[in-house]
Amino acid sequence: MARRLVPVALLVASLAVVPSAQPAYGGHVLGPQRILVALVTWGPQPFARDDVRSIVFDQVDGFYRSMSYGKVSLTGDVTPWLHAFDTPVACNLGQVRSDGSAAALAAGYDRAKYDRVVFVHPEQNCPWSGVTQAATVFLNGAVTTYLVAHELGHSFGLGHSNLTDCKHHGCGALEYGDPYDTMGVGSGDFSAKAKFDLGWLTNVARPAKDGTYDLAPIERTSRLAQAFVVTTANDQYWIEYRSRVAQNDDGQQTAGAGVIIRVSPSPDLNGVGSSGIPNLLLGNPDGRHRPELGQGERFVDPGAFSVTVLQASMSRARLRFRWTDATAPRTPRFTAALVAGHVQVTLDSAREIGSGIARYDITLDRRAPRSIGRDATEDPVQMGKPLPGTHTVTVVVVDRAGNRSHAGVRHLRVP
Repeated sequence: MARRLVPVALLVASLAVVPSAQPAYGGHVLGPQRILVALVTWGPQPFARDDVRSIVFDQVDGFYRSMSYGKVSLTGDVTPWLHAFDTPVACNLGQVRSDGSAAALAAGYDRAKYDRVVFVHPEQNCPWSGVTQAATVFLNGAVTTYLVAHELGHSFGLGHSNLTDCKHHGCGALEYGDPYDTMGVGSGDFSAKAKFDLGWLTNVARPAKDGTYDLAPIERTSRLAQAFVVTTANDQYWIEYRSRVAQNDDGQQTAGAGVIIRVSPSPDLNGVGSSGIPNLLLGNPDGRHRPELGQGERFVDPGAFSVTVLQASMSRARLRFRWTDATAPRTPRFTAALVAGHVQVTLDSAREIGSGIARYDITLDRRAPRSIGRDATEDPVQMGKPLPGTHTVTVVVVDRAGNRSHAGVRHLRVP
């Protein structure tokens, strides 16, 4: 990332009000984002207004335009230095917001006309260089490309990008530990999942069967898939390809180019039994003690799936995916009843291991099966209006690897 550092160095990693343990994505962020940068002071004026404008509306704007594939841009204004306080603010965010907003309004800048506001004040002895509360960013004596891009990411609803040595969700994590992502300690693009949640990345592959899949680099737009998402009973893995090495804000390489994997709780858990931080970068996916997978290297989730990097170039990575789950789901438990003249099937919720449930195939007598997604347990399933007599309802569970359970059978008599 191109950057310009104004005289005050970045003191510490920024602190976000968005809880780092539970990143709360704020929905899609698209189009021009109007930003008011208010330079507020009690006297000192440590930065030139033009330097701040260049960082925010040239460098950070260019970074967001590139990272969002042209779907987001930054526009707006930088105020002159405004005498907003009689004395140093002493890290009082409420005072910075209220007095800074009043000073900006008096100078003709109404914060209500902007999507986000960035308050910049001279350095105080605060435990942070940047902090974000919803759509308001506070910068404490530091204005760098990395810091502004990072804090605006929080204002978009993103949490920190963290690292784990585990292969599953629910383990401990190193906060800011991701060496690739600007929401971590890197200076590169946001993660594939973050881009997807923000509405920037739309080409996502979700493998339904074994095969070979191409994955385009995340750093530039492509018609190929830019995320490869594998969901199992316990976890959901977002796999992406970085064609550029990871660098920190000083331009030092911290990790290599390659295929990287992030893990979150599986949606199969429905929040029950899941714990830990979502979207964690796997720091040691194959025992080599580095996050990236290169050509010929493989990640294995035992009893679920494996993915091997067959090829990696500047234009794409080619992956071989294989389900390794060979265990059939358990025979389903359900009830079948006649309700208002229709057969109604109510499925008991079930937890599986391995690849997890893909669907339920429900058959009434000899009719064609009706396939219902894994959420079929949420509401009863209506199966039609039968004639008088004895009828047979059959349910088979199919997991994502294609394994089929023994059929569950219920008989129902219609008078």
